[in-house]
Amino acid sequence: MSRLFAFGCSHTYGEGQIDCLNYTKCDNQGEYRSDSPSQYAWPAVLGRELNVEEVINLGRPGCSNRSIANRILDTTIKKDDTVVILWTEFNRTTIYPSLGTNFLAENSIHPTREDNMSKRYYKFIHDPYNSFRESVEYMNLANYKLKKHRNVFNFKADFSSYETSSLAEYKFPTWNKVDLIKQSLHYIDLAADTAHPGIESHKLIARDMLKIVSGTNND
Repeated sequence: MSRLFAFGCSHTYGEGQIDCLNYTKCDNQGEYRSDSPSQYAWPAVLGRELNVEEVINLGRPGCSNRSIANRILDTTIKKDDTVVILWTEFNRTTIYPSLGTNFLAENSIHPTREDNMSKRYYKFIHDPYNSFRESVEYMNLANYKLKKHRNVFNFKADFSSYETSSLAEYKFPTWNKVDLIKQSLHYIDLAADTAHPGIESHKLIARDMLKIVSGTNND
């Protein structure tokens, strides 16, 4: 396998790791993000275990599943590349202003954000089932693009301790073609920001994924 593409949110990017604390302001919501993803995050660890030529970590902190899907749609991926997606919480969304395709121009709608757009969305618009349905739609759209690729793996980060809707709560639509693999974030340690999974937790995430990606899962 030549390259490993990783898509997801902060838990893919490696936000909060010791090499991911050089934050710079990068959008109109006052969000801060380091210049590059962490070498301690699971994509880098998994890439080393798989001995790939290159790891391309396209995770984005705070993003939604709609954002993840659009990053997949905007990325040129070869058929022999390996694609690992760690889908995020269902209750997030993304608004795209008319500023081109630069992902930094996205308006990320997140339940913990204090910007006016997020507050109004959760007060007047948000519905848990609608968010679940939106996520499933975008997951299927992304996987439709990847249908001719041999090595595509869809994991769903387990936020069960606080996520509004879970995999078990709602019935998937009959047209759903994406089989999600539940992925623990482990949290046996914390990153330097004390908010995200730490180095050892990312190693465990990569270990779990390696069993699936390499076909050695005997559980």
